[in-house]
Amino acid sequence: MRRQHYKHQPIVPTDWPPRIGKDFFGRLALVEKQDFSTQTESAWHLLRGQVDKAVKLTENKKISVENVLQPTDSSLSLRVVIDGPPGIGKTTLCRKLLNMWSNGPLVHQQYDLVLYCPLRNSKIATATTLADLFEYRCYEVPMVAELFAKRNGEGLLIIFDGWDELSEQLRQSSLAASIIHRKQLDQCSVIVTSRSYASSSLLKMDTLSRHVQVIGFSKEEISTVIIQTLQKDIKLAQNIIKSILNDTDSESDGNLIYENEFD
Repeated sequence: MRRQHYKHQPIVPTDWPPRIGKDFFGRLALVEKQDFSTQTESAWHLLRGQVDKAVKLTENKKISVENVLQPTDSSLSLRVVIDGPPGIGKTTLCRKLLNMWSNGPLVHQQYDLVLYCPLRNSKIATATTLADLFEYRCYEVPMVAELFAKRNGEGLLIIFDGWDELSEQLRQSSLAASIIHRKQLDQCSVIVTSRSYASSSLLKMDTLSRHVQVIGFSKEEISTVIIQTLQKDIKLAQNIIKSILNDTDSESDGNLIYENEFD
């Protein structure tokens, strides 16, 4: 039921920016942060005025999209936080993962069901039961929800998209918050996305498995998109690329996605 629904959903709802090669998701890079000891103390996560700023982090390595759900050394089910500035690609990353699951088993994890829950949807934000988290309802939903409830969520991956969309009250007391903090369905895995200013409380969780930061385009992908878009004016494309890359060199090492892994 869910596989077919996600399989036919577009990863990117519009034709802009143009895809790179055959993969819609080629425009983003994933980088794994090796030293996360000071991450939760970073003031950047607490400043609403800085949510659009791409921050330079050190000691990172690139990872693939598939490794977002790579198991950790802990025996606990995964709790993954994905954050970044508005419009940078957090939901696109979620759609890519949904599409991957709908086309077959994920590389590192086997899930019987992946449930996408956009928290901007008020009905999902204020849900009180697992069945309420299903965005699209059908006859089987109550039975499926009951099955996973009896299994404490085993075999279930829930993607809560838009933690920042919740009010302060709902971040403290809601079904989504209870599941994220393992107060309910502790055997299910969870991905939660958020704008960076709202993610600081999530990063303080003792049972956090991984922290992924979406920062945007890599330098190579910036060039590819510009060249593909301005094929009829290569000189203009080259000038734009030169200008943009000079700016990014002065500010950071490029626009990437960073990941922090917690044991």
